[in-house]
Amino acid sequence: MKAWVKKNQLISFFVLTYAIAFGTTFAYIALEPGGTLERWSLSWFLNTFSPTTSALILSAIIGGWKEVRHFLSGFTRWRVGMRWQPPEAYEKRYSLKSVDLST
Repeated sequence: MKAWVKKNQLISFFVLTYAIAFGTTFAYIALEPGGTLERWSLSWFLNTFSPTTSALILSAIIGGWKEVRHFLSGFTRWRVGMRWQPPEAYEKRYSLKSVDLST
């Protein structure tokens, strides 16, 4: 199975993502017929973050803990060009002060 997952990573990702999303939805419907899905419940969390959960599982299968750490480190890296940052970021980064030109 591990060899098949390594060979077909994209297919494995989509199959696992849909299995988690629909599995939790159908399980919730079967256990709570007519109930509303409350925010921040386990079913809501798994359904909402099923792509992230399946990527985490597949990273563990494909590359072990090294790949999981690499995957999770991507959440802390933020590379955005300066033109997409708010003006306050320029002031903090370059110590620019606003100039009052109303005099």
